[in-house]
Amino acid sequence: MAGGSKSPMSNVGVARGVTAICQLLILAIAVAVIAINRYQLTDVYLIWWGNYYNSYVTCSYNPDSITPCQYLYALGALAIVMGLIASIFQCVSRGKTITLAKLDIAISAVMLAWWIAGGVYFTVMYNDVPKDNNAPADTDLPYSYMRAINALSFTAVGLASVSLIASVWGLMQAKEAMSGGYLPEQQQPPQVPVYAPPPGAYAYQTPAPGYPAPGYPAPGYPMPGYAAPGYPVPPPPAGYPAPPAGYAQPPAGYPPPPSAYPPPPPQA
Repeated sequence: MAGGSKSPMSNVGVARGVTAICQLLILAIAVAVIAINRYQLTDVYLIWWGNYYNSYVTCSYNPDSITPCQYLYALGALAIVMGLIASIFQCVSRGKTITLAKLDIAISAVMLAWWIAGGVYFTVMYNDVPKDNNAPADTDLPYSYMRAINALSFTAVGLASVSLIASVWGLMQAKEAMSGGYLPEQQQPPQVPVYAPPPGAYAYQTPAPGYPAPGYPAPGYPMPGYAAPGYPVPPPPAGYPAPPAGYAQPPAGYPPPPSAYPPPPPQA
């Protein structure tokens, strides 16, 4: 393009790259959220009664309910599933630029809404957690990990926003590339130009007066100078050979033989 700017197809590649990086980082955040939830925010207690035991699961957000920790698992799991779906479509839909751009928009929009809901929910849950006279260090609750969940959630919100913007821009560039014939899926096979000769180009040309042109021998036998290499020019025929004995008269209307032809013998 003029001015050294990139072509629409180059911009599509940039948008796809930004989207892929954002989705990869969101996938890493999802794994980190699940790990923090499993090892820092969820506790499993075993109470033994002789040979039997009961297990109890508690969540640091609410000792009476494990719903917040279950929601954390769902928050990370859905992000991982959406990332895998995007990766699969990247492989099976290679070359379908418009389709992939629309898929990236859908995944980015779902991730944005999902992480906004998660970030707001766990921020509210963190604010509702009881604190000893505003001194979290005096409690046994993992406040730092709760704040880490909040930070990771809103980081994912920012990445999903960038991914959504890049995907929309990539779709716009892909449509522009399609209209300009840059996309392979829109290229038409080359058309063979049909040659249209000018009028009269192949019309029959009338011969010039005195045809054949000078320098060509007049028709007749033999052509002057015609002979095989090393052989003389054959003489013209002296007449027709004699017919066999008993040659019958030609039917009426048949032209007479040449003057040099011998007469037929009398009939017996």
